[in-house]
Amino acid sequence: MARGRAKMKISQRVQTSPSQRIGVVLGLLGLGWGLLGACTTTRVQQRKEVDVHAHWPKKPTASTSLVRPATPPRPVTPPLRPQPERLAGAPQAGGRWRSAALAHAFLLNGGAQPQLNFYSHVLYLRMMLGTLQGRGMSSPAMTVFASDGDDPSEDLLVLRSRNVVGSELFAHIPESRFFAEKPKLVNTQIQGARLLAATQEVLRDQTRRIAQQIAPEDPRPVLMFVTDHGTQNRDSSTRNHYISLWRDNLDVQSYHRMLQPFGARRVISVMSQCFSGSFAWSIYPQPSQLNVPSGDRCGFFATTPDRPAYGCFADTRLGESIGHAYHFILAMKHAKTFDEAHRTVLLTDRTPDVPIRSSDSYLRSILEAEAREQGVTLTDLTDRLLRRYAAQKDTATQEDQAMILAVARRFDLPRPVSIAASHEQQKVLQQRYQWWKNVENQWQTLFRTARDHHLKRWYAQNPKMQHLVRMELQRLAQHTHATPTLAQLVWHGPSWSQERIACVREPYRGGGDAEDSAIGERLRDGFLRYVQGVPGLALRLKQMHEKEQEMHRYVFWLQIQSAALLRIDHLLYRMAGRFLLEADARPEVRAYRGGLARLLACEATPLGPKPAPSAAEKPFLAMKSPPLPSWLGIQFRPLQGAMGLPKGAVLVRLVGVGSPAEKAGLRVGDTVVEVGGAPLHEPYEIRERVMLAPADQPLPMAVLREGKSLTLSLQLQRMTTEPQLKHPPVLGQSIRSWMTIHTFPHDPQKPYAREALPALAKDTVLFFFWATWCGPCKPPIPMIRRWQKKYASKGFKVVAVSSESLQVLDDWLKQHPRKMPFAHVSDPNGFFSAQFRIRATPTFALLHRGRVVLYQVGAYNIVGIEKTLGKVLGASPSP
Repeated sequence: MARGRAKMKISQRVQTSPSQRIGVVLGLLGLGWGLLGACTTTRVQQRKEVDVHAHWPKKPTASTSLVRPATPPRPVTPPLRPQPERLAGAPQAGGRWRSAALAHAFLLNGGAQPQLNFYSHVLYLRMMLGTLQGRGMSSPAMTVFASDGDDPSEDLLVLRSRNVVGSELFAHIPESRFFAEKPKLVNTQIQGARLLAATQEVLRDQTRRIAQQIAPEDPRPVLMFVTDHGTQNRDSSTRNHYISLWRDNLDVQSYHRMLQPFGARRVISVMSQCFSGSFAWSIYPQPSQLNVPSGDRCGFFATTPDRPAYGCFADTRLGESIGHAYHFILAMKHAKTFDEAHRTVLLTDRTPDVPIRSSDSYLRSILEAEAREQGVTLTDLTDRLLRRYAAQKDTATQEDQAMILAVARRFDLPRPVSIAASHEQQKVLQQRYQWWKNVENQWQTLFRTARDHHLKRWYAQNPKMQHLVRMELQRLAQHTHATPTLAQLVWHGPSWSQERIACVREPYRGGGDAEDSAIGERLRDGFLRYVQGVPGLALRLKQMHEKEQEMHRYVFWLQIQSAALLRIDHLLYRMAGRFLLEADARPEVRAYRGGLARLLACEATPLGPKPAPSAAEKPFLAMKSPPLPSWLGIQFRPLQGAMGLPKGAVLVRLVGVGSPAEKAGLRVGDTVVEVGGAPLHEPYEIRERVMLAPADQPLPMAVLREGKSLTLSLQLQRMTTEPQLKHPPVLGQSIRSWMTIHTFPHDPQKPYAREALPALAKDTVLFFFWATWCGPCKPPIPMIRRWQKKYASKGFKVVAVSSESLQVLDDWLKQHPRKMPFAHVSDPNGFFSAQFRIRATPTFALLHRGRVVLYQVGAYNIVGIEKTLGKVLGASPSP
């Protein structure tokens, strides 16, 4: 049978060329014309079957419903996913192509332009060359396209990073440019390989030439490897995106036409650029249109059509998470087939990539088409199919279920059994991502606040140095503006558009000689000596910066987990798509089942007879607990050394309900002067000390309350979720301190300056929060005057509180001397008003024996205020 299949493949190719037909027929005379004719007829029938059913069939009848069949579906035997088949016509041991499974390999790095052509692109080309040579391919069987080819001009951006001690002190500010890494433009060179220009013209010429050179009787496939930038085609759907060539683009349609000279020969694409999943649509006879694949084209892609890819960097140092190209090439060294390499990448690529195969895209497209026909969502249709048929024990289903479990374990995820369950997990990850990103920003803000405070102080001590730094930064900024930016390069390019560059990073725009400037060294050395001279400051800054960096890694880990869930989604779509095809009894669906079988066979193409021994896989290391800060649960205002207090003392304006601060007995109006046994030298230090403090140990805090000094023991909590600071109700709240209010000097000639302030703990006081510019505040004033006169004998007093200065109040009251004969206080900092959570004027608050018994915003219910006032004073008359 193997010999028969070989003859059939050869006879199929004979049809395309008369001269080739004569040569092959002469070589097969001894085998008989009958067998040749039978094979040819089979091929013609297969081609007719593909052509007739070129589109997804119409909606099925009720008797043959895809989701609710009238009869149980027949078992899937043999499995829809075939075992990797031996290439038809492959030579026997000792034959001509004994050591290589590929007839030719094209390796492509377009590069776009010098400032965007990063070191990683050439690194992957070198890795792929070495891997293919290790699998038996010779250099003449590989064609390399790299940016401008053998042009000696500089076309590659290389970044040789350096570690400058003390440079982390200048993170997130312009001064960091003095310690930036050193990019350099060099000429692309790969030892032992001739480089061709990565342009459409050269690509078309070379593919046509190689297609003609490969012997017709050679059945081996061709590899097209792409490592580069990819961009979105916003003028069309996700089915026609771009590969970035050298100052040009190559879309899906053009890529399909470029491969036409290979005819029925298999072409396997391995693409690692952004949005590369769009090129899965190139497998169809009519690209970008769902059709029955012939199996002559298949591919493996770094990510889906709507997502960027990772692994693009200029740094010559390799990181832990490198991306699809790196891991796929490593997997090719040890795998027996391309599909096996892809399955390895699903587990080893620890980046937010979502690697897919052409068959994954094909099956999902079929599901989408059927969902549209039935008028349901893709999720509903997929989960319905999974519930009905997932218990099947065929080989393909078991393989995918095992892979789903492996991916879930590898990335520390619960195993989803449906798309809906996966979406719920995505929501949880998204919420956690938003919170952890917030925590990362908090650590960064904490570090920047402390660093900026001391850098400003150091600049004040060294004004000449500050002037030199500013002048140098201005010079560097002018140099940067003189260098073309990414937008300018794209806008003026011949065939580019600004929208197509969505996935390309900003190019290096030059830094002058900032890296070698003596100003940067003087800046670093001087500020570093200052930081080391402040007790404990260097250690605290280091801790905060390390917390930020570590939190960033955890945030990135959540992105990886989210991508791993998307990988599982495509495996679930894959299973459901197979169930859909197998459950449909219509004869026209046979074409799609046959197309799937041919596509799977293409993806299972062998990589060669001698894979390298598999390296020991690194064990999965689960992420530890993230560096979440501790929290106290207060809002505060700095006092800036008022009333002789330490400069870092703060006033508590809010204590959250259920917070660690409330549990420890901290109150609104307390003044915090010490935390952790040390006084607060700067206002920002309270946040720093709380966030860095361990949550499992008590934290002492010294406060001033009503003139007395207290020491509280705080048991902090970790911010595992964003704290919801619930404001305590104003009603019932105890108000015992006047805080930092300003009062008029006693003046018998001024009615508004005669009244002494009442005792908050004993008297009944109506606080009237108002402003001279507040129109609604004026109408209730006559009523308040009557209340003061009516209830004065019962100890009732009125205090008018405004955030305006005493001078503004005095000017207004002089013009209305008898309008407000109350006690007046000015609260310019809002400390006293914060106890009542004043957000608008007018606001009324009635205080009886130190507690708030009435609270009303607005003057809409004056009668109700008087009723409450009468009840309070009638129940507790003054002696």
